[in-house]
Amino acid sequence: MRTKGYQRFTLIELLIVLTIIWVVAAIAVPGLLRIRCGVYGDA
Repeated sequence: MRTKGYQRFTLIELLIVLTIIWVVAAIAVPGLLRIRCGVYGDA
């Protein structure tokens, strides 16, 4: 059962996925750096 339109990702879908990844990274990375600096700063 193959549907014609769903054989591969479209450009729009890839852009949406990349945007979601960028947003998650922008939120997570500063938090992780803050935690890491806090751990090393206390030692």
